[in-house]
Amino acid sequence: MVLVTGGAGFIGSAYIKYLNTLGIYDIIVCDKFGTDMKWRNLRNVQFKNMIAPEEIFSFLKNFSASIDTIVHMGACSSTTEEDMDYLYANNVMFSQELWNYAQKKKIKIHLCVFCCHVRRRFSRI
Repeated sequence: MVLVTGGAGFIGSAYIKYLNTLGIYDIIVCDKFGTDMKWRNLRNVQFKNMIAPEEIFSFLKNFSASIDTIVHMGACSSTTEEDMDYLYANNVMFSQELWNYAQKKKIKIHLCVFCCHVRRRFSRI
């Protein structure tokens, strides 16, 4: 089983589509839909189930023996997000916790970090 965080995003869903071309359908998508239309990205891909990010560690606790690989693309990539506490907790701490868990359980993990958040106040540096 492959767990893809951020799987409902543009890049995550394209990766799931790629996995589908390889005959891989035993995929768990971890993402939030919120109020945008990102659910549309999953219309043409096949996956087994979807979980919310806040459920990931309880899911892993119950199913870690079934997971072969974690592909971590889940992060806040909004260029307008101003809450640095949220960005740090979501993009740094969550990623580190997921990495540490995967290492402890000997699950292969691929971190796909996309840094597209640009802070206006640092643009002059």
